[in-house]
Amino acid sequence: MSRTAGIRKYRIHFADYAVAENEKLYNAMAAEGWALKRRGLWLDSFVRETEARKVYRVELAVKGTFERKAAADDRLSLYKGKGWKLVASGGLTAVFAALPGTAAPELGPFGKKQEETKQVVKKEHIFSLLSIPLVFFIFFMLTFSGGGSGQSFLSTWIISIQRLWTEATALLLLEVCLLIGVLISRIYRCVRMGELNRRLQKDGVVERRIHRSTLHYRRGMAAVAALCLVCLAGVGVQIAGLRTYPMPQQADGPYLTLADLGWEGERVANSVNGEESQVETWRSLRARCYSTFEEMAVGDDTCWMYQYVYEFGSESAAGDYVPVLMNLSLFAGGAEGYEEVQVEGLDLAWQSDLEYIAVKGNTVYYAIYSDPGFYDEQGTIQKDYLTALAGSIDD
Repeated sequence: MSRTAGIRKYRIHFADYAVAENEKLYNAMAAEGWALKRRGLWLDSFVRETEARKVYRVELAVKGTFERKAAADDRLSLYKGKGWKLVASGGLTAVFAALPGTAAPELGPFGKKQEETKQVVKKEHIFSLLSIPLVFFIFFMLTFSGGGSGQSFLSTWIISIQRLWTEATALLLLEVCLLIGVLISRIYRCVRMGELNRRLQKDGVVERRIHRSTLHYRRGMAAVAALCLVCLAGVGVQIAGLRTYPMPQQADGPYLTLADLGWEGERVANSVNGEESQVETWRSLRARCYSTFEEMAVGDDTCWMYQYVYEFGSESAAGDYVPVLMNLSLFAGGAEGYEEVQVEGLDLAWQSDLEYIAVKGNTVYYAIYSDPGFYDEQGTIQKDYLTALAGSIDD
């Protein structure tokens, strides 16, 4: 992959372990008239060659190996003595250039600096091994959005994945693609760094062989990058379609207002976090989603309600999402906290003390609802959410 800007060109170089591949890259660019100017973290910069064409040679060494001109193990002098010039360095890679036909010194297994290089390569190999489980851990954390109380971490994580798959499908796909890409990169680095480490520990010299896997690896990473861009576009579309607005007096979607339950009063902000009555709606790849909140002053008391509504593409998908909502329930804490009830006008319905789940056709409703009656001595809800919901659907 390359990019040209004015008189400069940029290329993504290979990692430190790919000595022969980097040499081939630099010599191919030289054949096209481009001279290496700088080796960056991922990108190399090239400028138009104004002098005679050069050839390039790559060495592995710890930082400072080719900077101590008076050191006993002075490899820079070895290269200079044969007509080579250090033109760029970064990480473990040092790049030399010379005129075509210039012989390069062979650095054998000698000197303190080579021992330091071997130790650094060994540490890099160990780190590449440890980074693989670290990638999985980061993925678990990115996709963890919590669930109901009293559940194991694994169960809660699985529920989080199911929730993301419904509410933010493109985002979950993007995270999976990124996971695959990072894992491929980490595993490939681990294998190549392991081979380099074994060769250095055994013979003390750097292997200069282009691996047949290099092309397949780059093609695979390019494919993963393309998939990530597609998923990122999907995330952008979902964000662009997100709408948040004050809740209207009459519902403009498949949700209820407190007035639909028969309450009369003035809407007030949430006394805990200041949240105003509002509606949020968006479209994922799986469902049209609604999230609402409303709180109303009723005499000296208040009643409030959160709702989450999902319109799926099929009735079976709606039914399959019910266990997820049960496990996500804030108070019920799972299916055992619900009681199944029969409500005319609804296909399926469940309730707990404060939470309600209902299914009608391809739509699933989940509500957390509290009214003043819940706090009476009898603890009886005065307005039934499920009955009001069935009535609104019939209308």
